[in-house]
Amino acid sequence: MTRTRNATGWAACALMAAASGLGAQVFSLGRLEGTITERGQSRALRSASVEAVRLDPAPTVSFTATPDERGRFHLDSIPAGLYMVQLASARLDSLQLSMPASQLRVEPGRTSHADFALPQGAAIRDAVCFGVLLTKGRGVVAGRVVDADTEQPLANAEVVVAWNEITVDNATLKSTTQERSGVVRTGPRGEYRLCGVPTGSWLSIQLQHANRSGGIARVSVSDEEGAVARDLSLSVQTAPLLSTLDSLERAARIDAGKAAADSVVAGHLTGTASVTGVVRGAAGEPVADAEIRVLNARAITTTDASGRFTLDGLPAGTQLLSVRRIGYGNAERDVELRSGTSIVRNVSLVRAISLDSIRIIATRSRYPEFDANRKSNLFGKFLTREEIRERHPEQISELITQLGGFTILESGVQAKVISGLAKAQHPGCEESNVVIDGMQKAGVNYLPPSEVVGIEIYRDGTTAPPAYRSACGVIVLWTRKYHPSH
Repeated sequence: MTRTRNATGWAACALMAAASGLGAQVFSLGRLEGTITERGQSRALRSASVEAVRLDPAPTVSFTATPDERGRFHLDSIPAGLYMVQLASARLDSLQLSMPASQLRVEPGRTSHADFALPQGAAIRDAVCFGVLLTKGRGVVAGRVVDADTEQPLANAEVVVAWNEITVDNATLKSTTQERSGVVRTGPRGEYRLCGVPTGSWLSIQLQHANRSGGIARVSVSDEEGAVARDLSLSVQTAPLLSTLDSLERAARIDAGKAAADSVVAGHLTGTASVTGVVRGAAGEPVADAEIRVLNARAITTTDASGRFTLDGLPAGTQLLSVRRIGYGNAERDVELRSGTSIVRNVSLVRAISLDSIRIIATRSRYPEFDANRKSNLFGKFLTREEIRERHPEQISELITQLGGFTILESGVQAKVISGLAKAQHPGCEESNVVIDGMQKAGVNYLPPSEVVGIEIYRDGTTAPPAYRSACGVIVLWTRKYHPSH
């Protein structure tokens, strides 16, 4: 009996000691919570995280928290101590920027708070191009350049950018279009910065090195973003010579059909890279018989019944993947290809639809001409900002194709729109009149869809508003930057 009581006593003492230790351990834990706020709708919050590293006491431990859809985050049951806390963002990382870290103390049994705000627009732009005075309407494209064969940085390479600029004569109200361009050289680590490119416009970017030319990358920068990151690459061994492509001006004239691509680079742009993927419609259905090609390359293929494709024999480096299918809007996607390597790139296409299924809703009175035309003109077709967003177009020409009655020739900023009705009535018609905020003879893809808040379509251009009438058809685009004249 004595031995039993002694054993029981020792067990009780041990249990009490364990409980005491457990209580001390729980009490030494704290909690960290906070909120990450984001201005605008850049969706950078989805890739943001908070990193907390305990500095004191040793040993050093680290924790990472990701926010919910409202930007709230928390770290439960972390050891008390002095922490360094920092906001991390994939977008900031891609621009080689970082938020300053702060220190806070997590107290035992208590909740500490740390709130963050993701920088946007001008703040990011000015940080990337520190010391460069940039005005509103100007943005930045920055990135890193590597050799597609070795992945080593390409120093002293040229990054060339080109875009179309529309100007209007205040006296005659006639608009003119001019191609603008610029060039910068890469630094010792292959880094580059294109400071001061126009926001709200499609930019064509091309890498040139050692008398060789890379493919075209398409980029746009919004005022809300301020800066975007775009890495580039080319194969120093196999990329085409500048003399073959006639520099950026000729390479930028990418035609959606076979003739231009084949005539420019037939027998030149081949390689051992490949891309596979699946082409689906907006509802997730597979799209069969879609044409797949890398622009300016010889290889071409089509999707099978399940929407799958494999495209071989491609050149390495930055390239542009083109996907076309009758009844769908064309799609273009940047791809980074490497010799002897296959990448996966899935593509979604938007089916062409009839305007009869479109529900017209009111827009803000900030665009009185657009509102007035929608209400009074029975011959036009109209898309509001909300209806444009619902269709997720890559280019405005995709929307024009969906509405029917027009043919799109070429692609990108070179795209031309022709009204079938106008062509039948006037065989000499070559191109419809595209009007952007009152400026005529513009390009249908000069602006990314995110900048367009209203579209007017007139297959019979004689029914368009008097100021824009054309026998060859009229397309009127209204943008976010538009301000009424009164």
